[in-house]
Amino acid sequence: MLLTIVLVRGGVRTPAAAGALIGLACLPLLAVISVIALFHGHAHNLGAAHGVSSGAFSQLLGIVLILYMGSVYVVHVARDMLPRDPDGRALIAGSAVATLATTAIAAGWLLTTASALRPRSCTTK
Repeated sequence: MLLTIVLVRGGVRTPAAAGALIGLACLPLLAVISVIALFHGHAHNLGAAHGVSSGAFSQLLGIVLILYMGSVYVVHVARDMLPRDPDGRALIAGSAVATLATTAIAAGWLLTTASALRPRSCTTK
């Protein structure tokens, strides 16, 4: 019901800065969980999967889409940045750095948590 109301109203309109602060606030928690998983992980848990299923592909697709969802906010940031920096070099450089940082954080998270899980608990049915 709440989701329907939010969609009818045109979505949730939060400032880009608020989203960035929420994301930055989550980073220490992700770091702590990754360190714990790193100490409980084993490299042999990262072996190749036996067979590829549609469930595994959909999970991978979901992760890839979530990784680059932050790019949506570039339009909002551009509205503030381009009047001050008309050539947009800082915006492009910042977007590239943010994409690399997001990819590195996600890769670190996935490797540490996957190494802490037994391969049979990672499969979908």
